[in-house]
Amino acid sequence: MNEWDTRRHDDDNRIADGEYRIIEERLPEDTPPPKRKRKAAEWAGIGAVLLFLATKGKAVLLALFSLVKYSKFLTSGLSMFLMIWTYSWHYGWAYAVGIVVMIAIHELGHLVFAKAVGMPVSMPLFIPFVGALISMKKAPKDAWQEAVVALGGPFFGLVAGLVALFWGIVNGSQLVMAVAYFSFFITLFNMIPVSPLDGGRIVTALSPVIWVLGLVLMAVGAWYTFSPILIIVLLLGIYRAKQTWDERHQPERALYYRVKSWQRVVVGVSYGLIAGISAWGVYLFVG
Repeated sequence: MNEWDTRRHDDDNRIADGEYRIIEERLPEDTPPPKRKRKAAEWAGIGAVLLFLATKGKAVLLALFSLVKYSKFLTSGLSMFLMIWTYSWHYGWAYAVGIVVMIAIHELGHLVFAKAVGMPVSMPLFIPFVGALISMKKAPKDAWQEAVVALGGPFFGLVAGLVALFWGIVNGSQLVMAVAYFSFFITLFNMIPVSPLDGGRIVTALSPVIWVLGLVLMAVGAWYTFSPILIIVLLLGIYRAKQTWDERHQPERALYYRVKSWQRVVVGVSYGLIAGISAWGVYLFVG
């Protein structure tokens, strides 16, 4: 090996050693910190969480309590928005908002009348292409109480339809008039005397025998339209009628249907007026 080759070999070694030293110097930067430092960081994080809870814990708990307390309103509102969003795909946003507002007013009537007679009920749950419902947290004490709660929805719905009809005529709004027709139609449909519709619950204060007429009407409608909604209502009505018939000899059922004369008059007149005016409203559009 000549002198030039020896120098080149030495230079190569020095370069290689230099590269090794550079890598060796960088290794400590990439290695994890000592365990003592990791423990200190963990305790610092725990201390920060404890400090936050000590200073802001009350506010967090109050926020969580409020969320639980008002979850029923949140559920009702979200289901209402979901119904609007679903209907908007078929009818457009304006009409979707209008008909859902009418449904909400109908359910508000049930809530107001239920509160008036001391009946605890849930917030309304909106179900697209079905409607909305509120559930009773306890059974009505008698047919009068059941009828009053049931009257609230159709009454509020009828008033809302009349207001919308007047507004649409005065302002020449076809959209608002279409919403009014929807309110009349839904109110009239709900007045069919078959349980679980409002009409079926209303006539319990008159006589459950009237359910027979409602079942016949519902059966005819289901036969000609094959509507799943009508079929479901018909089946539920048959079940309720059979259950009432089977329990007809029980003393508590006799007490349940014991209604005062003036109460029967109020229920009968209210039922007739709501059904009649709603039918008139529907006739204005389709007659």
